[in-house]
Amino acid sequence: MKKLASVLLALLLALSLCACGGGQKEPAAAGQSGTAAPAGQSGTTAPAAPAAAKNPAVGYYKLTKYVENGEEQGLSALEEYGMVFYLVLEENGTGYMDMTGEKSNLKWDDTTFTDDDGVSSAYTYANDEIILSDGQGGEMTYTRLTDAELAYYNEHGSALPEGESFEGEGTLGGYYVRFVGAEAVQDDDGKSAIRIWYDFTNLSDEIAAPWLAVYMSAQQNGEDLDYAYLSDDVPESSNSSFGVAPQYTARCTQTFALDPDGGPVSARISEYFGDAVTCELDPNALPGAPEDDGPAWEADPGLPAYMAGVPETGEGVEILGFDTGTDWDDETVVIVHFRYTNTSNDDNSFFSAFTSYVMQDGFGLESSLCDDFSDEQDNATTEIAPGESIDCACVYLLRTEDPIAVVLKNFSTEEYFGRTFELSFD
Repeated sequence: MKKLASVLLALLLALSLCACGGGQKEPAAAGQSGTAAPAGQSGTTAPAAPAAAKNPAVGYYKLTKYVENGEEQGLSALEEYGMVFYLVLEENGTGYMDMTGEKSNLKWDDTTFTDDDGVSSAYTYANDEIILSDGQGGEMTYTRLTDAELAYYNEHGSALPEGESFEGEGTLGGYYVRFVGAEAVQDDDGKSAIRIWYDFTNLSDEIAAPWLAVYMSAQQNGEDLDYAYLSDDVPESSNSSFGVAPQYTARCTQTFALDPDGGPVSARISEYFGDAVTCELDPNALPGAPEDDGPAWEADPGLPAYMAGVPETGEGVEILGFDTGTDWDDETVVIVHFRYTNTSNDDNSFFSAFTSYVMQDGFGLESSLCDDFSDEQDNATTEIAPGESIDCACVYLLRTEDPIAVVLKNFSTEEYFGRTFELSFD
């Protein structure tokens, strides 16, 4: 049960999550409620022994609520990805927890579950709900499956649903991706590799970084290819880590190890659990780099249009202004100043309370470091007590002299707000 709690917390806190599974189909439950059909007559005159009463908790359940340290954790995001955590209790006192195809066996009685490691956890049962303590200050509520949910589980198990695949380009949720090039290269160890280019268009109404929004993988000869690393890479190589404003397109790359004498490479860009865009590449006839080499945003000057509707102030922080200067590598940077006030009930920091972007021409800038404002930069990660305030700074490398948009997102309220600034240089 502790394993389930730790897995669940990791999934709830990260959604760069990746899971796979092939849950086996389970036989239909011998009645979700009520008793089994009566046995036939024995043909003797002796009265039949009465059937043992069936424990009312026997049946199939799914996790519907998780409370950690008094705070309920939302499960809706997991269910949107098809991730349902099942609990099955058999009449013989055995059972299992089923997490996207991975089953953990357990034994149970009227008050206790015991896992294969001998760890016991107390539970209560009432009104088709099981409330289970995880032994770590958490509490999980499992609700009995409806007939429709049970039928689905019997047919599909807990394996994640497979999405649709599109060749070359297609829409993945709130994003559009398109393969645009590939070339053979050598990585930092002098080994063969393949660099693949793709365009990522943000069709959603929120800022999105490609590497968090979609997942890219590749296979050759039936095996997953490892990522390869190039220190002398093309300009687009880091674009996947930058925030992309709504309706903007970023050109990105990913590099994989390659067997030059092997078969075709199957590249795949997918939602973490859902649809995918695929591309077959012949190592001996790669299309090469795309003709319009360079960052896609060079053709899109101006601030993100949606910034016009973003309020300038938000709870717990002020955007004070900016300076321009140089970083430790003598590169031109912008230093944005914030005043953070902890409005929560616990110690917290600016970086823990807000996601921050500094956008230029619709795309996030790369962060950097600056001697002159090092103390304020450290303040951004400093936890302060409830009600206290602290001045912070974040430093970013500039691409051009175009205006910047400072955009913050409150982790708790998910509200966006920000300010735009015309740059000035001494």
